[in-house]
Amino acid sequence: INRSKQGYTDEGKGLRMPLNCVKDVGRSAVSILDEREKNGPYQDLFDFTARMGLYRINRHIIENLINAGALDLFKANRATLLASMEAAQRYAQIVQINNGDNISLNLGLVSKPELVQAKETRRDRILKEKEALGFTLGNDEILSVKKYLHIHDPSIAAILDSYGQTVQSFGQIVSVIPKTSKSGRAYCRLLVSDGMSDVTINVWPSDYAQLKDSLAPGI
Repeated sequence: INRSKQGYTDEGKGLRMPLNCVKDVGRSAVSILDEREKNGPYQDLFDFTARMGLYRINRHIIENLINAGALDLFKANRATLLASMEAAQRYAQIVQINNGDNISLNLGLVSKPELVQAKETRRDRILKEKEALGFTLGNDEILSVKKYLHIHDPSIAAILDSYGQTVQSFGQIVSVIPKTSKSGRAYCRLLVSDGMSDVTINVWPSDYAQLKDSLAPGI
C-alpha cells in the first residue's frame, strides 16, 4: 500500500503489481496513491481506514486489499486485520470532522484502538488471496519443499493445457470439497497449489473411493 504505483514496477527480484490489480479496487487506486503522495505513507490499519474515508473508499475494497496482501506491511496477519475492521471504521468515524461541504481528519482526537487478534490458517489465506487477485502469490513453504526434494516437474498450471493427457506435477492440497454425482456416487473437488498457481481437480467416484482417506488439506 506504500510502495505500489500506477503501473507495474520492476524491483529487480520481481515486479510489484499496481493496486488496481486487486478485485473491485479500480479507480480507487488513484485516490489511494494521491492521498499517500499528499500526506505521506500509511502508518497502520486505523490510519489507512480513516484516510480512505475522505474518498468514500468502502470496507469491501479495504478487505480485498487486505486479502491481496497490500496491507501486510502493517505487521499483523490478515485475519487480525480483517477482524479489526469494525474497530477501524468506528475510529474513522470519530476522527472525521465535517465542516459543511468539507471533510477533514483529526487523527489525534482519540487514541487508536487495539487490533483484534485472530488466528490465520494457510488455507483461508490462500483462498481469500485467490478471490482478491484471481490467483495466488508464491507460497514459500511449497517452493522450499520442491527445492529441497529437487523436484522439477512442470507447474501445476500445465494441467490446464493438457486435456486428455497424463501430466505429472507437484502441489499441495488447499481444500477438499465432497460432492455427490447425479447417480448418487461420492466424489470430490480439490483445490491444489504449487506455490505459484493453483488448479481445481475433480477426483471421480472410482478414484475417490480408493483415495478419500488420503485426501486432506496440507498433503
